[in-house]
Amino acid sequence: MAAHLPRRGQARLLLLQHPDLGNYYISSGNSWRDDVSSIWNHQTGGVVSYFYDWKGLGYVRVGSLSAGNYLQDLTRDRAADGGNWNDRIDQVSVC
Repeated sequence: MAAHLPRRGQARLLLLQHPDLGNYYISSGNSWRDDVSSIWNHQTGGVVSYFYDWKGLGYVRVGSLSAGNYLQDLTRDRAADGGNWNDRIDQVSVC
């Protein structure tokens, strides 16, 4: 199940294995792909979500976030492969 929350530019992804953010749209009509600038993991129980960027031949992990945590400004957060997380996330593994 997935739901898009158009107010305040938020998307909520529930019970999806590996949602492609290109299939979810923000209010301007653009997809969420490469347009995420903050993350809040609303899950509970120590669950971890993983975030990926498409790089030519496949997905590369940008980073992960444990349940109950948030990253308010992805321009300041270091990605697993260097650089920052901002405007790079294409896929989410919600576990």
